[in-house]
Amino acid sequence: GITFTELNLILEKNGLGFPTLSSISEPSVAGSIQTGTHGTGVNFGILATYVLELELLSGTGESITCSKAKNQDIFQATLCGLGCIGIVLNLKLQVESKFYLEAISKPMLVDDLFENIIELASSGEHTRIWWYPHTSWSIFW
Repeated sequence: GITFTELNLILEKNGLGFPTLSSISEPSVAGSIQTGTHGTGVNFGILATYVLELELLSGTGESITCSKAKNQDIFQATLCGLGCIGIVLNLKLQVESKFYLEAISKPMLVDDLFENIIELASSGEHTRIWWYPHTSWSIFW
């Protein structure tokens, strides 16, 4: 299936963008949606939040179109379903106008990060934290 790298190029050419993205864009869109992949920012849901409709090939070979309004149970089960419900053939995604982000990053001690986590997490529309295991350091964007 199409990857977020490929999707982002198509969206950009059409003046559009995906509301939030994970740190890596090489995975497939369908795979990211079915594994609970998240983006950045406290006001954004996981990537599956932005699925409006999907077409699924069930284990019996049936093509099923579903959304929040149609075949709701199958729709909800497929989002974060780890591929167990069937193969996602098509997705209709919520996108928005193209936008640009300015990335500012700074190293922080983990203790300082935790002490200010609420303030830091709400300091920008898209924020993220990388902690380096077995160290006392993190990077905050």
